[in-house]
Amino acid sequence: MTRLLSKNLAILAMLVGLTGCGGGVLGIGGETSLYRLGNIAEPTPEIAHGRRPLYIARPQMPSGVDADRIATVEMQEITYLAEARWASPAPEMMSDLIRESIERNTTQAYVPIQAGLADHHVLSTRFTSYAAYYENGPEAPPVIRIAAQAELTRATNSAPLAVGKFSRDVQAMENTVSSVIDAFDTASVQIADEMAVWAGAHLGE
Repeated sequence: MTRLLSKNLAILAMLVGLTGCGGGVLGIGGETSLYRLGNIAEPTPEIAHGRRPLYIARPQMPSGVDADRIATVEMQEITYLAEARWASPAPEMMSDLIRESIERNTTQAYVPIQAGLADHHVLSTRFTSYAAYYENGPEAPPVIRIAAQAELTRATNSAPLAVGKFSRDVQAMENTVSSVIDAFDTASVQIADEMAVWAGAHLGE
């Protein structure tokens, strides 16, 4: 497979081919390929002076897509890519992407390493969709559909400071594992960036 992947995509093992969708996906060889999304290099930490501490709660995801399996949907049936998995469970992967986006895109907040700060904010997210949708049959490239709701709260006040909804559809260029993962990468990073900018804009409220 010679197609180049997104610059944000890190491949942790040999690529496998995609010959269909969902349960009909057959990989080349017997090894499972692992994928992560986002930048390979860790963002350079900024000095936290003047920034507000923002903790990221573990994202909630629907049953069936909250582990390391790469979910596909056809005719309302959830199946998974064969011989391809996320390098970590999808909620942890999205949490890392949001953290990286906050460090890149906001000057109002930083993500603390240690817990226990008395006055802090929390970004909570609930994803209602995180899958590749085969809407035009098993041979056509799928659409990666991500949808989520985010809540920003402060430790000293249980009421949400802000509630936002985010969604992104990205069409895979081809019906191959590499193209599907590339589309996941694009959609996931865009959603994380939108959430980071949104959270930063509401921190002063």
